[in-house]
Amino acid sequence: MSLPSAGPPPGLEIHRTRSAPALDLTSPWSTALRIHALFPLAVLTRIVSAQSAEEPCDTAEDARALAESETLGEAVTTRRIIQTDGTKGWEVLVHMPGLAKGWRVIIDRDLAKVRWKEAIWNPPSRRVVVTAR
Repeated sequence: MSLPSAGPPPGLEIHRTRSAPALDLTSPWSTALRIHALFPLAVLTRIVSAQSAEEPCDTAEDARALAESETLGEAVTTRRIIQTDGTKGWEVLVHMPGLAKGWRVIIDRDLAKVRWKEAIWNPPSRRVVVTAR
């Protein structure tokens, strides 16, 4: 039994061609190609830098601020919880002024991101409302 040769199979011819011409960097098309080639790199760099800059949400004030910015409401209560996957997090009840529903926001402590939120009855506001009689 003989080993196959390194050449092409019988009946197949190989034609040698010249290499592709060099890219003309002075044309406007080449500038557009360079911009499109660098755009994914810029996006990837931004994503990596954003992920590395994240800090854990260690305090209740951080969790309240994150929940308020996500829902545009007023955070009423904040408590620590253990999530279903065993990680720590925060549960924040958010009062929505003028609406019938509020929000229960679950924040992942390690990622400092909103894990999920659900509409609930509107919890009472922390502000004392004084009405004139």
